Amino acid sequence: MSTANGRSDGAGRPGGRHRAVATPPRVPSGFRPDVQGLRAVAVSLVVIYHLYPDALPGGYVGVDVFFAISGFLITGHLLRTVRTTGRVGFVDFYGRRARRLMPAAVLVLAATWLASWAVLPSTQLAATATQVRASALYFQNWVLAHDAVDYLTADDAPSPVQHFWSLSVEEQFYLFWPLLVLVALGVGTLAARRLRAAGATDERVAARRAARTRGVMFLLAVAVVAVSFWYSVHETRVNPSAAYFVTTTRVWELALGAALALLTDRVASRVGRVGVLGWLGLGLVVASAFLIDEGSPFPGSVAALPVGGAVLLLASGSSVAKLGPSRLMSLRPVVFVGDISYSLYLWHWPLIILWEAHSGDDIGYLDGPVLLVVAVLLSWATKVFVEDRVRLAGILAGHRWRSLATVATAAVPVLLASIYIGNEPAPYHATVQADRPGAASLLQDAAGSSTPSATPTTGAAAGASSSSASPRRSATKATPASRSAVPFAPPVEAAEQDMGAYTKGPGGCQAAQTSSDLLSCTYGDTKHPIRTVALVGDSVAGQWFPALNAIALERHWKLVLNLHSLCPWSATMTVTGDGEAYRACHTWGAKLTAALLKQRPDVVITSARPSLGTTDHPEVGTAAWRAIGSGAVAYWNRLTAAGIPVVPIAETPEMHKDVPDCLASTDDDFDQCSATRSDALRPGTPMVVAARRTQAHAVTMNDLVCAPKVCKPVVGNILVYRDKHHITQTFMLTLKPFLEKRLLATKAFD
Repeated sequence: MSTANGRSDGAGRPGGRHRAVATPPRVPSGFRPDVQGLRAVAVSLVVIYHLYPDALPGGYVGVDVFFAISGFLITGHLLRTVRTTGRVGFVDFYGRRARRLMPAAVLVLAATWLASWAVLPSTQLAATATQVRASALYFQNWVLAHDAVDYLTADDAPSPVQHFWSLSVEEQFYLFWPLLVLVALGVGTLAARRLRAAGATDERVAARRAARTRGVMFLLAVAVVAVSFWYSVHETRVNPSAAYFVTTTRVWELALGAALALLTDRVASRVGRVGVLGWLGLGLVVASAFLIDEGSPFPGSVAALPVGGAVLLLASGSSVAKLGPSRLMSLRPVVFVGDISYSLYLWHWPLIILWEAHSGDDIGYLDGPVLLVVAVLLSWATKVFVEDRVRLAGILAGHRWRSLATVATAAVPVLLASIYIGNEPAPYHATVQADRPGAASLLQDAAGSSTPSATPTTGAAAGASSSSASPRRSATKATPASRSAVPFAPPVEAAEQDMGAYTKGPGGCQAAQTSSDLLSCTYGDTKHPIRTVALVGDSVAGQWFPALNAIALERHWKLVLNLHSLCPWSATMTVTGDGEAYRACHTWGAKLTAALLKQRPDVVITSARPSLGTTDHPEVGTAAWRAIGSGAVAYWNRLTAAGIPVVPIAETPEMHKDVPDCLASTDDDFDQCSATRSDALRPGTPMVVAARRTQAHAVTMNDLVCAPKVCKPVVGNILVYRDKHHITQTFMLTLKPFLEKRLLATKAFD
């Protein structure tokens, strides 16, 4: 999102022009309505994409267009400042930026946070508070980059302020870019001093300093473009989730716009007259919105299409270009949208997310136009009564430090969001003990006891027949579906973090999706073990850790974990979401197999989520699962031949909706948050397929999770899921005695 002032004098005065001086080289100045037109195109692409993504699959490239505009305008402003004053003027520069950006941003963040309290499920408030604070302090893009590569948070609901990531990128660019200008100015000043020492006139000295400064700035801009573009291509290939958000993969887009502003007058003048380049640029920008989609490796080299188009339009879109698009881009309605583009970008996304949360549905054909009208009205009012009033206020405009002081307004949303910290729910083991017999001991175990146990009335025990001699032959009888009449544990606000201890600490004990390295951790009895059990697979395998670790401590097993996010342990080449071969997962699986053959554990337990396709069958489904199951068999057979038995645990049910969010938004209505067993448990999954093709005995616990026809979100007053498909640690601990008996019944533990 471009945040530079559309008026190229940088002061924000309508139609403002910088006084011409005799010192070359000339820097173009004055208001360019075509730039506002380009902003209108960019913000329109983004808004349409967010309202109706299927209609404009690549509309998000509008953000890249904004980046190019910002680099172009900001660099032109800095260059004029250096030319006229001989210095960068850091306080003045940052003061103008603060006066221009902060008021509207603070207003939107504060209003969005207050609305979030009223609209969003309580399960989403903590994450939203974190992102409000990050947005106000302009490091939101790094928060999203971290969450994107953290598989445990990757499925979180979108935040109503996550669009501030692009503003964070720009603000970070503004922090270091003037420093590079200062370096260039230093080189130019040294050149001017040498010329002055040689007896040159003041005019020649000034011209040399300006020309050398501009030339060095251009070279630095080109260097930044080259390095950042290479890194963007590299990271998009190896770490695509984070690459979308981090500053280092995006800064080339701003630097390319900067390089355009730094072209010599002769080159800029010649290019600026070729109107066909402007049309080509406009065509590239618009075409990108249709040709690029969410499956494209973005930003990477693909981003060169919209960014290159924006640069061409900036270069040849003015009124001096013959037969160019200037008249189209300068139409009054188009310029109006460009004028409010900053506020429109700020307002539209929170309106969409909050409306969807309120209505419980996606944007419909009627919702979209109404939301668009509301967003435009709010944006116009914000532009007129907030942006312009503060930007042109005499008490600020004439005082650099007062302008810079507007940065302090960021404290408003930070403080408002921080209030939530004091209102977070108390630890769940302290809030429900008195309401359910036996709950205190269960929840105490869940909070950290080494020997958890289940009571007959809680969790998985509620699904087991009390008269059955073996839990293996029991049938689930889940609690009746209704609005919760008694408390259940953990409360929905705490569910997301109710996971095994192996996930705690920096990075946890689970390899990231982009990593091919083994990350081995040891638990259980590490001093005097009588058996070594390895738990391998993805995060769905890892969900069994709380129960297995409790068993291991009681039975003196050493429990060794080797887990990898979103990666089944299979010799078959799987594919990522964009259809690319998932080489990191494949390499990890081969390394893991070799390591297990070398370490020779007594038993290997494995499981995985059926969520990937393969190179031969990219579509997730039965064919892909058969292939993944065959690849699992290949690894299992190698271990079995070496005398190492493998015990697969069948895939657990998937609810296809975030259970805590659902319960929070429907007042704990179990019916609305349930799923039919046939939908939640799909046949032909890899663990089941592989077990049928080998002598491995697949252990299934799903009769204790789902009733014969329906899977409930709460069983025996215990919340089963912490998201769509991961089981809570609390419920997992209630499964412990049943899992123990079923594991010991297999030949692997003879």
